[in-house]
Amino acid sequence: MVRRGGVFSPLRALDLHLLQNQPADRAQARRPIIFLCGCCFLVRADVVRKVGNFDESCFAYVEDLDLSLRLTQAWVRLLFEPAARVLHRIKVNAQDSPFQIIQRDQNRRRLVQRHFGAVDRLRFYVLVLPNTTDASC
Repeated sequence: MVRRGGVFSPLRALDLHLLQNQPADRAQARRPIIFLCGCCFLVRADVVRKVGNFDESCFAYVEDLDLSLRLTQAWVRLLFEPAARVLHRIKVNAQDSPFQIIQRDQNRRRLVQRHFGAVDRLRFYVLVLPNTTDASC
C-alpha cells in the first residue's frame, strides 16, 4: 500500500491519503500536505521539543494525524517528498479487526477533544460517533 500523506477530514476526524496505491513517480513536485503518514516522518529535533512527539496514549491509529495537526498549528510546513523511498511492510486485510476499529475510534475521539472547537465537536458527536463501534470511550 502506497501512502503519501494527504488531507484531513474534520467531519470524520480522519486523514484521507492522497494517491494511495498508485505507482510512485519521482518526477512529481514536492508539495505541501496537511498530514504525514507515521511510517516515515522526518522532523527536526527542535521542532519535536516545541510541539511534542507522538502521543503515547494513541498507541496506534490517528497518532500521526494528531502530531501533524500539532505541527501545522505551530506553523510547521509539512511536505511530501516524492524522491524519498521507504519500505513499510503491512498486512493488507479485507476488513479491519475489532482491535483496529476500537483503537481508531477511541483515538478519533481524543483528536476531536484536542483539536476541534465546540461546533465541530458537536457535529462529530451527532453525525459520526453514532456510526462508530465503540461509543463508550
